[in-house]
Amino acid sequence: MKLLCWNIRGFGFTGRRRQLIEYLRQEEIDIVGLQETIHQDFSMHELQGLSRHQFAWQWLPSTGQSGGIFLGVREDVFSVEDMDRGEFFLSMSVTDRRVHFSWEVIFVYGPADHARSAGFLAEPKNKVERCTTPVVVAGDFNLISWASDKSSPNVDRVRMRLFNDCIADLALRHEGLGANLGADLRARKGALLDQIKVLDDLDDGQGLCPDGWLRRYALESSLMDIYKSEELFWQRRGGQNWLLKGDANTAYFQAIANGRRRKCAIPFLWDGDVLLESLEDISTHIYSFYKELFSAEPRGGVSLCADFWPLADQVSDAENADLTLPVFPEERMTAPWLRNSVKRLVRYFQLGASAATPLLQCSDRAGRPP
Repeated sequence: MKLLCWNIRGFGFTGRRRQLIEYLRQEEIDIVGLQETIHQDFSMHELQGLSRHQFAWQWLPSTGQSGGIFLGVREDVFSVEDMDRGEFFLSMSVTDRRVHFSWEVIFVYGPADHARSAGFLAEPKNKVERCTTPVVVAGDFNLISWASDKSSPNVDRVRMRLFNDCIADLALRHEGLGANLGADLRARKGALLDQIKVLDDLDDGQGLCPDGWLRRYALESSLMDIYKSEELFWQRRGGQNWLLKGDANTAYFQAIANGRRRKCAIPFLWDGDVLLESLEDISTHIYSFYKELFSAEPRGGVSLCADFWPLADQVSDAENADLTLPVFPEERMTAPWLRNSVKRLVRYFQLGASAATPLLQCSDRAGRPP
């Protein structure tokens, strides 16, 4: 179900009326309530041009250049059982054609003159108290529930308390920007599950007729819609919590951190046929496993013994110092440098690369010969 509640501030303006028509047609609105229409009467041509669907309409004319309420309910979705009106409200008692659920929708528009606020609140209060079915109250109350709702510091707390007391007395849930949405979904889901259970009990006993099965399918379809709404609600709620609270040391963060810790914990580990349960044994096993995995393998194959080369054939400390002398740029490619380099290479290969490599402590710094 889609409900549109809009303070249109003048139905006669072409741009706003065109925008209303786009909303109704593109979003497939089921219930529409407008406040401050500033309109005395509506012609059949105006009403039929709003939507491609058939609506049941009623309205309150404006008083001068202010006020006016307009209410419409889609007749192929709801059957309208009754209509009511007052000085500040319009209402319709409707029944959902798919699930046969009855409730009443009330649209209000509060006076801009706050001297009349007490009388305004008394009227919808009396109306709600007379209702025998669930109620949805929507509209522009021209009142605030919290001081933060007002942009200026001039807040009439007596009138604000009067409004909140009216909501509390009627046991209404103040929806605001999604408040109590989770509780509302749970209540609707519980009601649908109860109805499905009644039909299942009938099927187990005397059986269900074709109309009963159609009703059950409709209930299941509505239940799936609620499940999708719940999933979307918690997805947004989770993102909101992370956005507002983040990694602050709050109860929410501690719950998330503890949950991750439990999820990543290793309560036990198998080492072959041995079950490791203590934290110390598990840590030791994991440490040893990765130590063996990344450690160097022992050298294999054939190698020369340490005293294979005679001492006279090994590189002396003086020769090693000569081999590692730095070479300056001006000495490169000169005859003495080339001659010394050739002598060093010959000496290197005479000793044998495999035996001389551990003894030669030549570095690869730039500017030194190979």
